[in-house]
Amino acid sequence: MNDDSFQDTDSIMTPDPLTLSPDEKVIDALRKMYQAHIRSMPVVDAEGSFVGLFSIYRLTEVLLPRAAMAKKGSLDDLSFIHTSTEKIDNKLQELADKPVSDLLEKKKRLSFCSPKTSLLEMLLLLHEGHTSLPVVVVKGKNRRLIGIVSYWDVLSKLATRLFPDEREGIPGKELAPKPDGER
Repeated sequence: MNDDSFQDTDSIMTPDPLTLSPDEKVIDALRKMYQAHIRSMPVVDAEGSFVGLFSIYRLTEVLLPRAAMAKKGSLDDLSFIHTSTEKIDNKLQELADKPVSDLLEKKKRLSFCSPKTSLLEMLLLLHEGHTSLPVVVVKGKNRRLIGIVSYWDVLSKLATRLFPDEREGIPGKELAPKPDGER
């Protein structure tokens, strides 16, 4: 369990993740995320520079009534807000044709790391951001996206270290038993 290959982001990240362009429609982004079973996607411009992160977390924040967000964390009972499923559906329909660039994670909450960010710092950034963590190489003003780290990436790496006899490598199947005869 003293494997040094688990020291930094580079050893955990998913390289070359699925991305969105800033002008892609919200509805198309949601379809891609739904099909890939992911909660967030990095947004990159035509040159491959990281622009921001489009996430379900941010989308739900926009879908919630303002009164629900006014005292974020201090309201235990939202029963006084009468919002129907139809109102939420209508709001989502209004957002459907907007570009994802209109709904990126807010700059003050958006974090990213480098491939050499330490394990502890990466875990803290994940915890504080509540979403995936883009892995970016910064050169001047260019922020080239090279990967992404999710909570699932960390759990998979930890699990395969804790259970070394289990199978690794197939997304969603990290703890699947090995085929008969394979050791």
